[in-house]
Amino acid sequence: MLNDASTAAALLRLAFHDCQVDGCDGSVLFRVSIGSTPETLSGMNFGLRKLNIINDIKSSLETICPQTVSCADIVQLAAREAIYLTGGPYLEILSGRRDAMSVSKQRADKELPAADISVDEFIGFFSQKNISLEVGVALTGAHSLGIGHCQNFEKQLQPVIDPTLSPSLTVMLQMICSSPSLSDETFMTNDATTFLFDNCYFIDILNGREHLKIDSEISRDQRTLPYVVAFAKNQKWFFNSFLSGFMKLSSHKVLVGEEGEIRRECRIRCPSAELIVKQTVSSSMLNDASTAAALLRLAFHDCQVDGCDGSVLFRVSIGSTPETLSGMNFGLRKLNIINDIKSSLETICPQTVSCADIVQLAAREAIYLTGGPYLEILSGRRDAMSVSKQRADKELPAADISVDEFIGFFSQKNISLEVGVALTGAHSLGIGHCQNFEKQLQPVIDPTLSPSLTVMLQMICSSPSLSDETFMTNDATTFLFDNCYFIDILNGREHLKIDSEISRDQRTLPYVVAFAKNQKWFFNSFLSGFMKLSSHKVQVGEEGEIRRECRFVNSY
Repeated sequence: MLNDASTAAALLRLAFHDCQVDGCDGSVLFRVSIGSTPETLSGMNFGLRKLNIINDIKSSLETICPQTVSCADIVQLAAREAIYLTGGPYLEILSGRRDAMSVSKQRADKELPAADISVDEFIGFFSQKNISLEVGVALTGAHSLGIGHCQNFEKQLQPVIDPTLSPSLTVMLQMICSSPSLSDETFMTNDATTFLFDNCYFIDILNGREHLKIDSEISRDQRTLPYVVAFAKNQKWFFNSFLSGFMKLSSHKVLVGEEGEIRRECRIRCPSAELIVKQTVSSSMLNDASTAAALLRLAFHDCQVDGCDGSVLFRVSIGSTPETLSGMNFGLRKLNIINDIKSSLETICPQTVSCADIVQLAAREAIYLTGGPYLEILSGRRDAMSVSKQRADKELPAADISVDEFIGFFSQKNISLEVGVALTGAHSLGIGHCQNFEKQLQPVIDPTLSPSLTVMLQMICSSPSLSDETFMTNDATTFLFDNCYFIDILNGREHLKIDSEISRDQRTLPYVVAFAKNQKWFFNSFLSGFMKLSSHKVQVGEEGEIRRECRFVNSY
């Protein structure tokens, strides 16, 4: 607050908004995850700030009281301090809340009150929480702290001006919020003492200086007006009624006992997960530089068979054959790294992080640690409970896929041609096998192969016994994730048939040329594609399971 006087208003609003969606459970703090969208992305939560303060407090507490104080409690305690330090009453906040294990933007959209709520809706909103009209009006006094945004007034200015707005406020709004581009602008303080928690808000709205529609309506409606007048005249009465309301609201539908959990980190459920993934991948790459290519291929192949569900990690089980035995998965390696990460995580966050998530997080580190872009990987995938070599045979693209088949493959996943071409840039990392070239050498040589590559292949892959041999790097910078792959295939140094074809087909060539010239464009398109692919047909909620061991179902 010493560095930013608006902190108090932000923390108070955060506490209100957390409690109003399924109770005070810390769900408002969640970062984005697969299968759900965080509450912070709800339009009702526009302008929500200072979540980092809660995270910082949690981090400090975890060093002295591990998994003792919930994020939900911290939110309410921080709001208590915000009120008191700005001149408001001191609240005796009850503790013992537990943290939510799920999040929903949809619930926030539905349960948070709109900026243009009417008095009737206002009364109904608080009545559902067993809060009286007097106390409900007192809780609007939280508007004593804070700032306003043009966005909140759009419906009062368009298509016609709301007649309940005071003339002075109308002029100010028309001047500052006239352009649609300014809808996110901060324009004025909520009352004349914006950094003090006092009864000035009620005095202001009685004098026609209101902000939201509800401010105007409660100062005119005969059901609420008496309380507005009382609080404007008597700050102590306002404080007492506010205390009563905040205590009720902060105890609304809380999780206690064995419900929910106490998060170690307020934004995610297993805060050490990403660090453990990074450390394990880094260590492996120091010992074997080809690790990155193997992990990236593993992530692609997992997602391309019934979605990103960790099914590629299964070991053989009764009644099914694992995907790893599919010819399409020839050369798939480093599954042991995923198993090692899972084993480490199970000791600190049992059955919290799925094998499917670990695969994608490991691929993210592989890309970044080899010079590629950093991907913000969504979490929350669940693990498959079945496996099928037959599905892998059918759904994984063949080494000799044509451009038409390539376009169709990505189109089915709602991935554009530009992004599909960018995803082939994953070939920037890795090595090639003679097996992938058999159809390009026999029975006749593929005329699209460059002369130099043809000679090399004939020398190294001439014997059928060598079909499993590793023979060359994928591009000139095989251990770096960069755009060199596109430069190489334009210059006739391609490996797979698809590499050759996309560098010649008029539908794909423009993107190959663009990525060869502009690495940043390639990275941005790749990021877009990887995010889509890694979210493809994922299992969430009650689907699948979170395996204890990535090679087996839990019931094995």
